[in-house]
Amino acid sequence: MYRKKQKEQPPGSPAWMTTYSDLVTQLLAFFVLLFAYSSINETKYQEIVYSLRTAFTGSAGVLNMGPQPLERVPN
Repeated sequence: MYRKKQKEQPPGSPAWMTTYSDLVTQLLAFFVLLFAYSSINETKYQEIVYSLRTAFTGSAGVLNMGPQPLERVPN
């Protein structure tokens, strides 16, 4: 039984990747324009910033250990 010869891939990115990247870029531009034309409530904005900062820094965890460092366990 013979294996089929695989066609050589053309250089560059596949066509679907170009289309997908174009879609993502256009979606980003759309949401940037939406944000630019919106009016921002300052208190709501501060709540969102605090929420995101807490989520990304992990400062408000379930197990709050306080400012003291953990003790090293001897081997």
